[in-house]
Amino acid sequence: MVSLKEETIIPAPPSKVWPQMSDPEIVVSCISGAEFYNFRARNIKPGQAIHGRADLAVTASGFGLRSATVIQMGKIPALFAEHECANTATFWDVQSDDPIPSRAYRRIHCGEA
Repeated sequence: MVSLKEETIIPAPPSKVWPQMSDPEIVVSCISGAEFYNFRARNIKPGQAIHGRADLAVTASGFGLRSATVIQMGKIPALFAEHECANTATFWDVQSDDPIPSRAYRRIHCGEA
């Protein structure tokens, strides 16, 4: 079972926050690294635009979801097995290197389906 020790209090009801967390364009704008493609297109060096990563797993746990941050290869099968046994919703914050565009980013900025 994933154990989280951080807590983030969002001063808004879930009915206001959840639609925003479900909107890929809003979420992508909060993900560190997603903006690097725009910077590179404008010849801005990515090193000049380093930001911290939002802890989406902790935020999801604040909504009562089981959650985990995935930062290494091979972690998904074990997390999926835990998810299947839990009989509840699970949120995974899968982090990747900034040169790898997310599917949501490609859909929004490159017109891919």
